[in-house]
Amino acid sequence: MQHDDDAKVYLNGVLLTKQAGYNSTYAFFPISPAARQALRAGDNVLALHANSPHGGEYLDAGLYETLPTPAPLARARQTGVKLTATQTTYSFAAGPVTLTVNFLSPLLLDELETVAQPVSYVTCTATAADGQPHPTQVLLTEAGTLASNTPYQEVATRPGAAGSLRWQAVGTAAQPMLAKAGENLRIDWGYAYLATSGAATLANGDPQTLKTAFAKTGTLSPASPTKGQAQRVAQAAVLDLGAVAATPAEQHLLLGYDEQYAVQYFGQNLRP
Repeated sequence: MQHDDDAKVYLNGVLLTKQAGYNSTYAFFPISPAARQALRAGDNVLALHANSPHGGEYLDAGLYETLPTPAPLARARQTGVKLTATQTTYSFAAGPVTLTVNFLSPLLLDELETVAQPVSYVTCTATAADGQPHPTQVLLTEAGTLASNTPYQEVATRPGAAGSLRWQAVGTAAQPMLAKAGENLRIDWGYAYLATSGAATLANGDPQTLKTAFAKTGTLSPASPTKGQAQRVAQAAVLDLGAVAATPAEQHLLLGYDEQYAVQYFGQNLRP
């Protein structure tokens, strides 16, 4: 629920939760076992009330079932981070394998065409500290919420290719170009891209399902068009670095965003 201000929520006349004040984002609130008994098969009535003595008002809520938590995976340990004007490089240790992940945005102000291209490069490089071969795969997921204003907007994915470059793109179904004004807004037109010029496998689907499938097999099924709420859609790429040993193994991906139109000038939509 997101509420502004004091909020009460009832299900079939039974009080589920009562919250004072306001919160600035959606949050989860537990429901007592007794209150859960109010949920029944068939029609239910969810009633909400908020009272805002100051400023604006906002109230939105829904019911969620907490799903079983999957068995935890052993986490890689971050060992370092380095920031420069155009790059950020993270270092990780996962058992004997050392992984560096470099994010490069070529913001070269003396090259207007380059700086205007909304593309960042993600390079993964792995070595084995013990010099022995270790099969190594890397999963990178890109949230559908990158292309939406709220987590609940309908988004859709679509594939594309040009020459050796393959990509997945995600954007809202409505594409409400320059349709909103005010505070706390995010761009919700145009498309976020995840691309590869190599042998990476591209996929999309529910974020947790993608992670679970990768954890079991180290691979993902090929991508197919996906629709759904932005919070339940993700694009993914799997980099198979092979049997990593003392010699570094490296592959890269591309991230991009194409808003298509960036500004309105006297009622005319103009490209960036």
